[in-house]
Amino acid sequence: MTRFMVNNLHLTWLHRVIEKWVHKSSLEIREDLGIASFSETSTEPIDLYNTVKRHILSEAYHDEDTLRFLLGVHGWAGFHIDVDGLGTGESIISVARDGAIATLWLMATPKIIVSPSITPKELSTGALAKVVEMLVDSEESRAHFREIMATHLEAKGIGLEVFDIQALFEGQSISESFREVRTRLVVALILMQATGFPVDLDDIFALNRDQLIEETSAYIITMHARSAIRRAIIGGTHNDFEWPSVGNSRACASLFSTLAVFHASASQMTSCPQFRSSSDGMTSPWSDRDFTSYLIRELINHYASTLKAKKGRVNRELEVFIDYLKTEMTDIVSDISESSDPGETLFEELKFYRRAARTGKMPEVSPERRLRLILADIRQKTQGMRDNPPTLTELVDYIVDAFRSITDLVNSNRDALGDNAHRFAEALCLETGQRLLDVFNLGDALMDLPWVSRFIAEESARAIEEDPMDNERSDLIERITSTYAGGVVYILVQSRSGAMVS
Repeated sequence: MTRFMVNNLHLTWLHRVIEKWVHKSSLEIREDLGIASFSETSTEPIDLYNTVKRHILSEAYHDEDTLRFLLGVHGWAGFHIDVDGLGTGESIISVARDGAIATLWLMATPKIIVSPSITPKELSTGALAKVVEMLVDSEESRAHFREIMATHLEAKGIGLEVFDIQALFEGQSISESFREVRTRLVVALILMQATGFPVDLDDIFALNRDQLIEETSAYIITMHARSAIRRAIIGGTHNDFEWPSVGNSRACASLFSTLAVFHASASQMTSCPQFRSSSDGMTSPWSDRDFTSYLIRELINHYASTLKAKKGRVNRELEVFIDYLKTEMTDIVSDISESSDPGETLFEELKFYRRAARTGKMPEVSPERRLRLILADIRQKTQGMRDNPPTLTELVDYIVDAFRSITDLVNSNRDALGDNAHRFAEALCLETGQRLLDVFNLGDALMDLPWVSRFIAEESARAIEEDPMDNERSDLIERITSTYAGGVVYILVQSRSGAMVS
């Protein structure tokens, strides 16, 4: 991994900034700042230190928020500039320069620590965590890591003095009882800042040594997994998602393989607010559906960028395709969430809406797909809306819609099912009833569903005998699905009222 870091230096322009400043003398920096003499520089040592550091860092980062973070991170951790220890104006400039260079190295490390050719799954190895541990743990571990880097740096003709993370703390003072812990925090925070993800400082300060190393590693892995997803979508010389292409089964399966790594590492990031959902003042980690939604949004952004790159040329088909993905995202995510093969399902969804964009109208949704969407929607609404759960009336409507779609499904396959249509309907109704009861946390009542449904069927049959007109209008399949719908509703209502089904 240290060999990767040195070989990958050319992938980031930060190394050019490092090379420029490491060989620049205090006199040259003083002249850059327009300061007449070193005696003038020593009158306000703290101001000079901050000016030099900002001057160097601002050449690499033009974003004011990033600069503010890098210049303030020591203070947040409890360090303060040791005025007495800074010495002369020349040494102040030298210390500030070395501290800025160490900061640049830490900001570059997450980006160059692995090769872009490494798959996201390979990121989740102990090697990356070991590098992070050596950087974060202690002054001794950082010195050891510097020795390991020396061989590869010298092989590339780069002087060892270029890489010195410990210089980050020169001129910084803190109580010795806090030094080790707070030094870890500073190093970890800078590594996390380099990934581009936000950091909740209160959460970070609550982590112990091992947790801090795991958290920092998770930030870096998540950054590379996100980059891998974007590279796979944007593509290089060959792009599976270059319009009018919408990928293929292999490309979509690969996206979900990378998304699984992204999901796992992002879920480990306890101090990152980006992957939390907020509702009524309560926060919760992203669900599987949230990560799938993220992937769909990345695809939408890619196709939107393609449309924008057309530079005024009208591409109505692509516009409609993007609009479909935006407006139908909830259904797309529901369908994928219910699938045993999310990659294949995503590919089918993208093809589905590309055809819709070509024809200018939405293709008819099959009963099979509609049933999957309804079941996924019920699961999402009942389990994903803890703060604002659906009412009993809304749940009844969802149940009725689910069983109505079974009627349509069986009727659309009457020729293939033949005399087995009613048996197929009963089996599908029982399976759907079981899934619904599980969603409502009423799985123990599954044994009651057949006899409750039979009771409702007998009552319905009695009503039909009393009104011959109902018999003519009633279809056997519809009666089966209706009675099972009634059975699920009955059990749900009984559970809500506190009564026992008996």
